[in-house]
Amino acid sequence: MKKILLSLAFALVASFAHAQGNTLEIMGHNFSTVFVYNNTPHNIGIDKTFTMVEKPDGDLLLCNLFRRKLTPTSSTYVNIGDGFYTISRQDLVVTDSTFLESNLEYIDDNNGVLLVHNPVGEGYIWARFLTNRYFHPGFDGFTWLEIFHSDEDLNFDNEPVMVHLEDTRIESSNGIMLENEENLVVRYVSDGVPVFARIGLDGTLKDKQPMPGLFQGGLWNINGMVAYSDSPREYAVYGWDTTPEGDTTFLFHVIDSMFNLQETVVMENQSGHYHFFNNMVSMLPYDGQTYYVISQYTKDNEPRNGMRVTKYDKSSHEELKEIMISSQPVFTNLNYCALPFGFKKSEDGALYLAYRTSNNPSKGYITVLKLDTDMNTIWERRCYTLNNYESIHFCRMETIEKGIAVCAQHHKVAYYEGDYPFNTILFFIHDDGVVGTPEAEAFVRPYLFYPNPAQDLLHLQYSPDVKPTRVELYDMQGRLVHTQSEGIESINLQGLAPGQYLMKVTLEDGKTYSDKVVKE
Repeated sequence: MKKILLSLAFALVASFAHAQGNTLEIMGHNFSTVFVYNNTPHNIGIDKTFTMVEKPDGDLLLCNLFRRKLTPTSSTYVNIGDGFYTISRQDLVVTDSTFLESNLEYIDDNNGVLLVHNPVGEGYIWARFLTNRYFHPGFDGFTWLEIFHSDEDLNFDNEPVMVHLEDTRIESSNGIMLENEENLVVRYVSDGVPVFARIGLDGTLKDKQPMPGLFQGGLWNINGMVAYSDSPREYAVYGWDTTPEGDTTFLFHVIDSMFNLQETVVMENQSGHYHFFNNMVSMLPYDGQTYYVISQYTKDNEPRNGMRVTKYDKSSHEELKEIMISSQPVFTNLNYCALPFGFKKSEDGALYLAYRTSNNPSKGYITVLKLDTDMNTIWERRCYTLNNYESIHFCRMETIEKGIAVCAQHHKVAYYEGDYPFNTILFFIHDDGVVGTPEAEAFVRPYLFYPNPAQDLLHLQYSPDVKPTRVELYDMQGRLVHTQSEGIESINLQGLAPGQYLMKVTLEDGKTYSDKVVKE
C-alpha cells in the first residue's frame, strides 16, 4: 500500500488496463474520469463513492473506489485503489488528490469503510474490511480489518494495521463506527451470525461478541447500525426479520457498550394504509427522547413515489408524527420508487433529507429538504434532473458547516465508440440559516416542474421559502411567447405549437432560473 499523486495514479491505471486518453475533467459540481480502450468503452473507473468528510478549512474530502476488468471482455473486476479528492467548497474544483493503491492479494469489502478525523490529533483514520483473494478447496478465506493513519495532507502509513477477525469471509454492510478517542466498533455477519467487535485504533482486538439469536427468521438482513444514545453508550442495529407468525417486519435491537442485548423493538410495519417499503429504511436517533425512521412508502399496493418520515418516542416507541413527502409527478413503477440518500441532523438542530425520484433507471431528479423537528418543510431544493441514459448509484450525504454536501456515482452510457464515463456528481447547498440557500444556479432549483414533456399544462411546485413573481416562455429563436404572473403554479401551454421552449422563472428577490421544457 502506498500514496501516489493522482497523475501517477492514472498512469498506474493505464498500465493495468492498457487504457488511452485518461483525463480528469472538472466542470463545476461534476468531475469525472474517462477511460478508453482501443477507442471503445472499457469498464474501468469510479465504481463507488465511498464516503465524505469535511476538512478543518471547510473543504470536502471525498473518497472513491477505482476498479478495472481483468480484460475488456472479462466479467471479473479488480479493485485497483482508492482516490481521495479535496474539493474546494468555494470554487467547486478539485484542489488536491491522493491515490491509495490496493494490494491485489486481498479483496476489498466495498460495503464496509470508514473515513473520519483522527480523534487524538491531526489527520484521518481510514478503515475497511479485507478478505483473501485466492481461494482453495474447503477454504473460504480470512477476513481482516485494515486501519490506516494519515496526516492532514493524506500521507498514509507505509504499512497499515491488519486486525484478524475471522477465518472465513464476512458480510459487513457499512458496519464500522468510531466509538471514542481510542476505539472502533465494527459489526458484521460471519456464517449467518451477527458479530460485534471493539478494536483499538492501534489494532488491538479488545472484545468480540457473536450474537446468534439477534435475528432469527429465515430471511433477514441488517440495514445499518447507529449510535442510539451517548449516556449510557448504546447502539441500535436495525433491519428486517421474520416473526414467529411468518410476517416480515422492520425492527431494531438496542445493544449496550458491552455488546449485550438491552431491548428489541418491533416497529409497526404500517400506519393506516402506508407501509415501510423495499428495505429502504434507516434510523436517525435525534436525542434522549426521540428518534426518526425514514422509508420509501406505498399505499395499499398502489404506487406512490416519495418518502415517509416518522417520529417516535424513545421510552414508549409510540409514533408521535409522520409525514409523506410525495414527489411530483406521482410515478407508477414501484421498482423505481424514491431512493433515500441520507437523513441527518443539521447544525442548528433541524433535519436534512436527500432523496432521488425515478420512474425508470434513466430518469428522475435529486431533491434535498430541510425540515424542522416536527417535519415541517423549511426549504426544498431540486438539485439535478437525470436525462436519458443517465443513472446514479452509491449516494452519500454529509452535513457540513452551515450546509450540506450530496454526491453520487453518476453514469452516462454512450452507445458509440469513445467515452465511457463514471462520474461523481456533487452538490454543496449552503444554508446560512437566514434566507434560504444561496446555491450554484447551474444545478439547484427552489422548485420542480412536471410533466416534461407536457401537453396542455405545466405544473410548478415551489419551495416554501421562496416567492415566485413571473414565469416566461421563450422559443428557440429567443422570442417571448408566453408570460404569466398570476396562478403560476400551472402554466397554460394550449396556445403554443409543439416543440422545445426555454422557461424563465423569476423570484421576488430578483433571482432567475432557466430550464428547457417540451410541448408535445
